[in-house]
Amino acid sequence: MDYRNYRGDLPELPPWLTRHLHKLRWLGGLMVVSTPVIGWLTVLKIIQISFFWYLLAGFNMFFGIILFSIGLVFDNPIDRSK
Repeated sequence: MDYRNYRGDLPELPPWLTRHLHKLRWLGGLMVVSTPVIGWLTVLKIIQISFFWYLLAGFNMFFGIILFSIGLVFDNPIDRSK
C-alpha cells in the first residue's frame, strides 16, 4: 500500500465545524492549565475554598482534555488530497 497519500480513516466533518479546529487545542490547553492554578490559589488562600471552585476545576480538566484531543486529532495542517 502506498502511504504517501493516505489520509486516514477519520470521519469527514462539515466545513463550518472544521474552520477553527486549531483553536480547540489552545482552548483545551488553557482549560487544563487553569485547573492546577485554581487548586494552587485555594491552597494559598487567595480564593476561598468552596465547592464551586473545585467543581469548576474538575469541569475545566475534563472538558479541556476533550477539546484538546478533538483539536489534535481532527486538525490536519497538511491537506494531502491535492
